[in-house]
Amino acid sequence: VKILEIIDHHRLGNTPTTQPILFINEPVGSTCTIVADQFQRYGLTPTPEIAGIMMAGIISDTLHLNSPTSTPKDKDLLDWLSGIAGVKSEELSRIIFNAGSVILSHKPEEVITTDQKIYTEGELRFSVSQVEELGMENFWNHKDNLLAALNDFREKEELYMASLLVTDINTQNSLLLVAGELEFIERVSYPIVDSNCIFDMPGIVSRKKQLIPYLTGLLEATPA
Repeated sequence: VKILEIIDHHRLGNTPTTQPILFINEPVGSTCTIVADQFQRYGLTPTPEIAGIMMAGIISDTLHLNSPTSTPKDKDLLDWLSGIAGVKSEELSRIIFNAGSVILSHKPEEVITTDQKIYTEGELRFSVSQVEELGMENFWNHKDNLLAALNDFREKEELYMASLLVTDINTQNSLLLVAGELEFIERVSYPIVDSNCIFDMPGIVSRKKQLIPYLTGLLEATPA
């Protein structure tokens, strides 16, 4: 695969390229914010359809500007795109988050891979998946199957730990389901709410800005 350019808003961890490329990386809430900014910089106006797609990306990534990753730039460009798309961000947000439960509409193995990232800390590899739900009822009804899927994925990929962050859009709180070594689970300082593998994480909604720094801090102290 020949990489031509990278536009992203996550922490760096990319592999080397064979030649110089365009690389844009900004600490904003969504890559769609960066893309919209490029439209403005070059004096271009997206079609209403493309503007709506970028709005959806910003709304989804930032939980409609409620995530700690949100920045004033995200809001400014969301407002700009709203005028082009002809839809209010509040209206589009309701449509997106009411579209259906990922947990109800997907198999457990699909739920944990729909929005999943694999990280490396030292010699340890681990995965963190995230889904957003309206309430936690669906999670509690399917937690055993989701844990089994995490364990299967962890074994298949030879990971130190596999986890699923389930975020309640209404309360802006999350639960973390963990399949991993006992020595790691015992170091998690958040309250255990079920079976030594589910942790209550009030106020945690951002995988990138809140959860990953916490998990990597725990893993740094873990013997390889």
